[in-house]
Formats: sequence, structure tokens, C-alpha cells
Amino acid sequence: MTAGPTRLPWWAWVFGLALGARLLWLFGADEPLVYAHQQQYLRSALSIVEHPEPWRFVLTSDEWRRWIGTWTIAPLYQLFAAGVFDLFGRHLLPLQLLQCAMEAGSALGVAFLARRLAGPVGTWAGLAYAVYWPSVQMPSGTLTENLHTPLLVLAFALLVRAESGPAHFGAGLALGVSALARSVGSAFVPVVVVLLIITKGPRAAFRPAAWFVAGACLAILPWAARNAFLVGDPVLIDSIGVYNLWEDNAFRDGHAVVADHRQMDSWVFRDPIPETERRARATAETLAGLQAYPDLFLRKARLNFAHFVRPDMLHQLLEVELPETPLRYVLGIALDDLLLLAMLPLFVVFLVAAPRSPGWWLIAVWTAYYLFLVVVVFHNEIRYRSPLVPFALAGAAGGWVLLRTSETRRRVLVRVGLLAGLGLAAWTVTPAMRSGAKALRSAWALRGLEADVERGDIGAAKERARRASEAWPRSARPWLALGRALAWHDRPGAAVAAYRRAATRRGDNWIPTLVLPQLLRDAGDLEPGARVATKRAVEFSNGVDPWLALEIAWRELPPPRLDRIEVGRLDYGAVRGFFDPRGFGRWSRGEARLRLVPTVAAPAYDVTLVMGSPGPSPLEAPEVEIWTNGGARTRFHLGRESATYTFRTPAPEGGVLEVGLEAPTWMRLGQRAESGVRVERMTVAPAR
Repeated sequence: MTAGPTRLPWWAWVFGLALGARLLWLFGADEPLVYAHQQQYLRSALSIVEHPEPWRFVLTSDEWRRWIGTWTIAPLYQLFAAGVFDLFGRHLLPLQLLQCAMEAGSALGVAFLARRLAGPVGTWAGLAYAVYWPSVQMPSGTLTENLHTPLLVLAFALLVRAESGPAHFGAGLALGVSALARSVGSAFVPVVVVLLIITKGPRAAFRPAAWFVAGACLAILPWAARNAFLVGDPVLIDSIGVYNLWEDNAFRDGHAVVADHRQMDSWVFRDPIPETERRARATAETLAGLQAYPDLFLRKARLNFAHFVRPDMLHQLLEVELPETPLRYVLGIALDDLLLLAMLPLFVVFLVAAPRSPGWWLIAVWTAYYLFLVVVVFHNEIRYRSPLVPFALAGAAGGWVLLRTSETRRRVLVRVGLLAGLGLAAWTVTPAMRSGAKALRSAWALRGLEADVERGDIGAAKERARRASEAWPRSARPWLALGRALAWHDRPGAAVAAYRRAATRRGDNWIPTLVLPQLLRDAGDLEPGARVATKRAVEFSNGVDPWLALEIAWRELPPPRLDRIEVGRLDYGAVRGFFDPRGFGRWSRGEARLRLVPTVAAPAYDVTLVMGSPGPSPLEAPEVEIWTNGGARTRFHLGRESATYTFRTPAPEGGVLEVGLEAPTWMRLGQRAESGVRVERMTVAPAR
């Protein structure tokens, strides 16, 4: 008789789900690096790889890790990425795959910690982290969290199971190495020594504490020696912490200095003064600001805490009105906001009522230590949750165990913790609930707007938008909805007015800036309206992210009705999958698209692309595959100089001609990651 299938162990489920989720996002979303932080880390890594003497460059210079002018950041992630590029070539995919595997290992670490605290039920904490949305997305990019979080989780996992001296040495080494990725963990080393004394007693703690400190020092002190003796800047790991201290706590004339760029002194970024003097001046101004304006400091801490614990995707949807895709909002709310809201009461129960085991002490003290730094001392971004969420999920499993049985659930501390946790969760979600109620009333008022525009009753559509706007006064969405409906029903002039109305409601909304160039052109306002609007859109997209700006315009606008696309100029809504305009044209990604509606109907069209592979591309004759939604597919070998490449395609159904481009990619310092080929123009003419 054949034996039944072997049941997979818990770690296989956790690791498999975590790795699968990250790979699915990596290949399914296929997004480039966005925003400045990722580009900065990539530039640092490439500056090492492309240097003629990389080892000497790393050991004797800090130019590869400068941040905001003169300050230095922790070195390990840049060195890690540079090493991957050196081993596997200058492409992101090997780095991304390795990061997916490491972050799947973080999910394993969460499950291990949770099982130590809660028994087998702790596996669910690992599964929760496996689908935790920020962790799913993070490995596709180049941020220090991709290295810091796995190392930090490893350090804690080793520490809670350490019984011998060498095991404590390994935990200290892992924590020290994690501090070289983000220096936040460096000051936690002496805290761990105190924890060992608390949990083991002074005499029994001496040997493991010595081993632990030795491991941490083995990681950190060689880098500190390099800073002092080879570079001449005696800092432990980096200097950016002093700048952050100044930025977050320097108050002058009744407000934060960073809020008024006119008060941002040149010595912070540019003046050639000794680094020790720069740090001393920053520290002195910080202390003076704290003494003069303690109320501003307390307000900062309160806002930092509210920012750190808020349901962020709901905030982006309802308060910021960030133009994300519906899928990203659904995934973010379900796998980030709701997951953390469910975790918060359980974690508070754990902190208040769980037995004071070594694991409890480690997680509770790390939570207090980390929150003190990112809430009270410095500032936080939502991605700064990554050093805390793994341990909060593990602790939440311990809180669930206390609530699972009636015997433990009746304990006073358990009830106090549950009430406090539920109250905290309710407080964090209250602003979103208030805005959500307004959003629902506004959406109800907008019902039928699309049908009004479709039958030509623009007055009725405007009245619906007006009522919806009254229901949600701070929102631009009612006027954005009207503008989009008008644009897609070939009423560009009225759409321009609607989008401008939206901009008056929310001047920080991205969409009006990005859609006005095409709409003004379609409305006949080419000079100067469309060109001025294009200049503003380019300036805005360069400040945010050029690829993302093109994606938003592609989703929001209908395909333009014309026969010629000038890539890099009046091209918002006409192209996607390209980077910032440089001169005449844009560099593509590995895949890019262009679209238009030809002005003359014909059974077939001749499509001409002007493109090339000039320097700094290392590809002298890349092969580019072109396809259309009419069915045509062809290949061209490009040269260094831009040239015309023409092919014929049948007219597509529906009238919208979409041209796709697939090209090999490359990376070099100073260029966008995974650039393809340079495209300058596309023209379409009826086939003769």
C-alpha cells in the first residue's frame, strides 16, 4: 500500500509562502527603482564597482557613502550591492532575488521567535509576516532595510536561543553587522548586556555578556578604526545621526529650522569645515533649540508617534489622495493596515501581561528603545517600521495565547492590555474613519456622472461633482472624476477646467499637473499653454519620479489623437515605461510602450521610430523587438546614432495603435537602473 504524502514542516510553509509572495510581486509588478533614496544607494554601489581601485576607494574615502552633501551613512548595504554586481554583473535581478530569499528568511525568524513565545501557534506570526505588504515589496528595490531587517531578526533569533558563550558571540556578531547596515542597533549592544544581567543575574551573565560584546565589537570596531585611521574621521559607523538630530530638533524663531529653507545654514551641507566642528555645531544648535522650544519638541514627538502607528495606506487613500492603482490600495490596506490593526491589541496584551521570559524582555526593551529613537529623538518614515514589525508580530502571537483560554483571559493585566490595545488601535484609525465617511457620501453623490457625460449632459455632471465636493470639501477627487470622464469622452476644454478646479482644492495632488499638457494641446492651446504645462510636468516628475509620472498620465488620459509623438516633450499619456527626458528623447526600460489614435483611418499603417543606443550605453548594437496591437512584430539592430526604423502594421481594432518595445538593459553610474534604448520620436502614416 502506498504511503500518503509527507506533511510539510512549518518552516517550509512559512519560507515558501514568503518567497513566493516576493517573487510574485517582483515579476508581476515589474517596477523600476523609484524615488531618490533607492537611486542614491544604487549610485553608491555603482561608484564602488566602477572605480579603478575599488578596495582602496572603499577603505580610504567616504565619497561613496556621502548623504546630503558632507554627512556619511552606514556602509554595509552599498558594499553588499556592489559585491553582488561584481559577482553577477551589473543588473538588478540577482540582487533582487537574493533580497527576496533573505526577506523570506526574516519570515522564518519571526515564526521561530513567535514559537518560542507562544508555541506552535507562533507559526501564524511567520505566515503573517510572509504576506506583510511592505516586506513583500521591499526586496524589489535598493533600500538598506533589505539587509538590515534579516540581520536584525537573525540576531534576535540567535539571542533568544543562545545558551553557550559562542552562541552569544554569534548573536552579538549578527547585531553588530546589522548596525553596519543601519546604525540604529549599535547603541542596543550595551542594552543587551543589561538584559542579560536582569534575566540571568550579575554573576551568571558575565560570561555570555562578554561573548556577546566581543561579537558585536568584532563587527563594528574594525570599521570604526578604518574611519579614524584611514579616513581621519573618528566616528563609530556614520555621521548622519548627528545631522538627523539637528534636522529633527533644531528650532529657531518659533518653528523647526528644516521647515524654513531660508534658515538652512550653508555649514550644514557645503562649507569646508572640519567634520568634528560640523558635528559639534549641529549638536550645540540642537541643544539650544530644545531648551528654547520644549513645546515644539513635544509636538514633534506626538506627531511622530501618530505618523508611526497610523494605517498608512488608508491615510494615502483618504488624506493624501496619492494616485495609486486600485490593486495596490487593496493589497496595502488588507496586508498592511488591517494586519497591523489586528496585531496592535495583541501586541499590547503581550507587553502588559505576558510572562517575563528572556524573549519578553528582549522584545519589550527593543520596542521601547526603538520607539524612543524614531519618535522622540529623531523622525520616522513608514518604512522605518521594518525593524519593529517582525518582533511585534512575534509578540502578538504571545498575546493571542493569553486571550485564547478563559483562564488567562480573565486576568486583570490581560484585560487591561486588551483595553489599552483596542483603544490605541481605535485612536489610530479614527482619522481614516472620519475621512472614509465623507468619501462614501461623496462617492454616492457622484453616481451617474459618467452616464451624464456620455449622453452630453455636462451641466448635470458638473452638478454631481459640485455636490460630491461639498460632501468632501478637502478632496480633489470629485473634480478629478469629472475631468477624467470629460477627457475620455473627447471634451478636452471642459476637462481642463475640471482638473484646474481639482488643483484649487488640493494643490499637492499630482494628477492635474501631469494631465494638463495633453488636454491643453487637444483643446488647441499649444502655444504657450501646452508647452508651459509640459515644462511644469517635467519639473514635477523629475522631483517625484519620471517613470511613475508617466504611469499616472497613461492611466488617467485617453490615447492622444495625432500622428506624431515627440518623446520627452508633449508625451504625457502617450508613452509609458520610459525615464526622464534628456535632450530630445527618453531612455526606455526593458519594456516600453507608445500609443496614439491616427488622425486618418486606414487599413494599415507605416510606423516609424527614431531610436538609437548612444553613449553612455555599453550596448553598441542592441537588438530591439517591436510589436503592435495590430499584430505586427519585427526586430531591429540599433546603432550608436539615432536612426529611423519603419515597419508596417494592420490597423488595430478600436482605433488605438499601441506599439511595444523590448530591449536589453544596462546600468552605469549616473544613469537610471536597467535603461534600454533611446527613443526620440514615433510617427504613423497610412500605408501606401
